[in-house]
Amino acid sequence: MPEIPSEQANQGNPPLNATIQDEELQDIDSNVRSLISVLNSFPGVETTGSCGGHPEPRKIYQWPSGSWNVVMHIKHNRTGLLSLEFLAWAINHDIRRSKGNRILFLPTAPPPWLNGPGQCLYYVLEGSQGEDPEKLAITLGDLKKTYFRTRSNRRYC
Repeated sequence: MPEIPSEQANQGNPPLNATIQDEELQDIDSNVRSLISVLNSFPGVETTGSCGGHPEPRKIYQWPSGSWNVVMHIKHNRTGLLSLEFLAWAINHDIRRSKGNRILFLPTAPPPWLNGPGQCLYYVLEGSQGEDPEKLAITLGDLKKTYFRTRSNRRYC
């Protein structure tokens, strides 16, 4: 996918927050709405753009049918990092183990001199080859209910 100039990247995709409203969801491609709601339910996660795929993409930021993406920022605090850690495990290890490379969760950033160091890191969740974002939303929601915690008495390392 070609790089998208930042002024075009979010056209038609309103920024979302954890208290996403039903009317805001109406402006988002229907097949990624559930996924966006689940992602925004994680503390410190804010989705800022998406595309659900289009039969005939006419704009540079539109993806072809059978593929989709969601762009998100993660707050630089404890709960944001816990959410990032959980999403990295859930998507890159648990879910991809059964789906192969049809789902990717990756960090990305434009050159730091465009936005300033520490201000330009964001994450992209991408699906391809007909991967269903609604099924991913259900799976992530189930994993969140079962495993996601923001506090623990356990020591890991």
